[in-house]
Parts: sequence; structure tokens; C-alpha cells
Amino acid sequence: MLGKLIKHEFIASYRTYVPVYAALYIFSLLIFISFRIDISIIGALLTVVFSLLLGAMGLFTVYNLIISLGSRIYGKPGYLLFSIPAKTSEIMLSKFIVNFIWVLASVFVSVTALGIAFSMLGVYAEMGDVLSMIWRDLNFTSTNLIMFVVFGIMIIAYHIVFFMFLFSLLNLIYKGERKIFIGVLLYFALSFALSMIINLFSISVGSYFLTGSENVNLNMIWFIILIYFTITSILLGLSYNFLNKKMELQ
Repeated sequence: MLGKLIKHEFIASYRTYVPVYAALYIFSLLIFISFRIDISIIGALLTVVFSLLLGAMGLFTVYNLIISLGSRIYGKPGYLLFSIPAKTSEIMLSKFIVNFIWVLASVFVSVTALGIAFSMLGVYAEMGDVLSMIWRDLNFTSTNLIMFVVFGIMIIAYHIVFFMFLFSLLNLIYKGERKIFIGVLLYFALSFALSMIINLFSISVGSYFLTGSENVNLNMIWFIILIYFTITSILLGLSYNFLNKKMELQ
């Protein structure tokens, strides 16, 4: 059943992502052609449109998170979702996996599209030299690279679970017609509260335990990863309980 849920989620969401991905790559090629044939004005205009598309892809990613974790569970499509013989854990896991893949895909497309655009503008090699210099100056190792990859993965997982918890809590505490307004207020309230908690632990507890270490900054990042993992796990557990109650009512 998990595989079918994942397949259905991909089918329901790809229509938003794929056109934006295609547009980014198309404009990268158009930028290349315009600068190769020395039409710099058109190339500059295309670069502006390309930048707007990058911003639009970020908005579309957030929009799809809201649709996938909000209306497709707690809106009208959710009634069909709860009519199938699927466990709460399978529904949540399918949502998490698909949205996680789409966020990673958006990051990959953004980086590769920018790489194509920069290479076509003749500054890709210079960027590579700058990144190599930064890598040497910061004394990066494979362990450090793994740490930053884990940190990035944890940040993505945290935000997906945050939206999952936001909509489950909203559905639990409010049933009225002003759901969007209440949801926005709840979003800012939760964001502020969780940010305060993360900053509190990062600054006070983290500094207390890590003082005197030769790698304070790197150890601090591992500690922040632990904080995000703990909060994400708590939010995930609460979301499971809230969603499970809704399934029992259905």
C-alpha cells in the first residue's frame, strides 16, 4: 500500500514541478545562445526571467508542501485518502518521502541550472576556483562534508514535518471558515516558538557543553543537528497522533 500511496502522490504533484524545471533548463539554453551570438541585451533580459523562475520554483515548492500536507489530507481529497485501507504511518511516510524527493529535486535543478548558466556566461571556472579556495581555507574534510550534508537533510526533514504538524494541529483546534487566516497566525506562532527553542538550546546548552573544544564550531553544528532531530521527532509523533485521531473518526 505504501508504494501505491507514493505513486499517487507523485502523480498528483508532478504537474507543478516539471514545467518549472523544464522552463529553468530552457532559459539556461536560451541564455547560452543569446550570449554566444552576442545579443547581450536579450541575454540580460533572459537572465532576469531566469532569476524570477528560480524564485517561482521556491514558491511552488512551498505551495506543493501546503497542498500535499494540507488540503490533500484535511480537505476534500482527504476523504478519498481515508477511505482506502492504509495505515496512518503509511500515509505520513508516503507524504514525507515524496515531498523530500521533490525538495531535493528542486535544489538539484536550481544548482545545475545555475551551473549551466554560469558556465555559458564564462564564469563557471572562476566559481570553481573560488569554491576550491574556500574548501582549502576552511580545511574541509570528508567528515565535515558528511556533517553538512546531514545538516541539510535534517533541515529539509524538519520543514516538511513542521508543515505536517502545522496542518494536523490546525485541523484539531479549528473547524471554522477562517482556516487560512488562523493557519497563517498558527504558522508564525509555531515558527517563532520553535525558533526560540532552537536558539535557546543552541546558544546556552550547546555553548556550555562544547566550551574548550578545538572544533567548537563543527561540534556545535552536530549539536544543532541533534536539536533539529529531537524537535522533528517530537513534531512527527504529535502529527501521527493527531492524524490517527482523524482516521478513527473517519
